Amino acid sequence: MFSLLGATMAQPMTMYSKSFNGEEYGVMPGRTAMSIAARCRGISARPIKPARLIRSVTPRAIACASNPAIDAIKRAIPGAMYELLELAYNLTAFLRLRRAVAEFQPDVIYERFSLFLLAGMWVHRLSGVRWLLEINAPLCEERARNDGLKLHALGRWAQGLIWRSADVALPVTGVLAKTVMSYGVPEARIRVIHNGIDKASFAGTLPRPTAKAALGLPGGVVIASAKEK
Repeated sequence: MFSLLGATMAQPMTMYSKSFNGEEYGVMPGRTAMSIAARCRGISARPIKPARLIRSVTPRAIACASNPAIDAIKRAIPGAMYELLELAYNLTAFLRLRRAVAEFQPDVIYERFSLFLLAGMWVHRLSGVRWLLEINAPLCEERARNDGLKLHALGRWAQGLIWRSADVALPVTGVLAKTVMSYGVPEARIRVIHNGIDKASFAGTLPRPTAKAALGLPGGVVIASAKEK
């Protein structure tokens, strides 16, 4: 990743991780940044999370990437109004991010893409700090399909603008990379970074046959699915 920015691992490098999604708290991006910092010599990370609307977060809320306060707002107001509130949040996000960048003086802003979030782009342009954008999904199309996105034209505009503005776009699959390119992002500024796991977190787990036996599962391939009601 760092060779994309003209740096090598021999050069100390700081990373500033920032993400906002009203439903996700920035939990995973923060962990990602700290994991990178812990494993890569010469890198320090400062994850920035959005202000929480509630102080207590239940394990179920984190597991389901759900914020009860945000969910309540979504139910109470028209969808278009909620999307405009997402845009309005950029003012708060921009001020927080600009202040943190001034204090931390990072070499890189690493952000997880969120629809309607323009603050990272603004700070990148004002500060000149390089900006890496992790893209996990085409959120405009995904929200239009699953959540009934109301301001579809505005969402498509924001998605394309954000993707094209990043120094390096980091989609998690080759298929997604093609979608990113369809929005006008040059292939030279796209690098596919597949999702992975931290193997150390699974050290000492039972061998697969033993685990299946303990759960009363057959020895062949087991496929499970779940749907939240």
